[in-house]
Amino acid sequence: MFSAIARSIDDATYRRLSVPGLLSSVAPEEATLERGFNYDYVELGFSAAIDPFLDLKSVFHVSRDGFEPEEAYADMKQLPSGFAARAGKFLSAFGRENERHGHSWDFNDRPLVQRAFFGDEGLNDVGVRLTWLAPTALYLLAGFEGFQGETSNSFGRDGFCDPNGGVDAGNISGPALATGFIKTSFDVGDAVFLAGVSMARGK
Repeated sequence: MFSAIARSIDDATYRRLSVPGLLSSVAPEEATLERGFNYDYVELGFSAAIDPFLDLKSVFHVSRDGFEPEEAYADMKQLPSGFAARAGKFLSAFGRENERHGHSWDFNDRPLVQRAFFGDEGLNDVGVRLTWLAPTALYLLAGFEGFQGETSNSFGRDGFCDPNGGVDAGNISGPALATGFIKTSFDVGDAVFLAGVSMARGK
């Protein structure tokens, strides 16, 4: 992804902006901080349909600093009674924005509230997902996800200790994070409305 950046403040001031208690810097870790023209990253995707019931997919993140897997998972589709499953490393279906890759965002960076709670990479973890598509005329999708719990901002397993020593949480073993969601959409004239509710609970 290439970008052209213009700001009313200089780069050094931008690096110092923060959200107290949530983000030490509002600048994404991998974002180019300089004003002007920049190369940020490129996503390289691979997919293969193994048979009518199984797809394999992977997305790699290619930046100036390296080459790393962003997602790598197996989709098990056409399970009985409208069920489908996913296993591997993938973006959670929590909410609407988390599952979308950067090139499909409406803006240049991830929404600030999402970065504050899920980090620069979003809620992206190793685990499993089970979804159920209701056999109704109205689109209705329900799902459950279980993750190892390695998203450090809110659900990390490495433990923490506050500077005053009042709270001391040690390391925990996974799986350490569970999410659930219900999503629907409906038409009103020429407009399509999306609605849903998501929850996440970690140790």
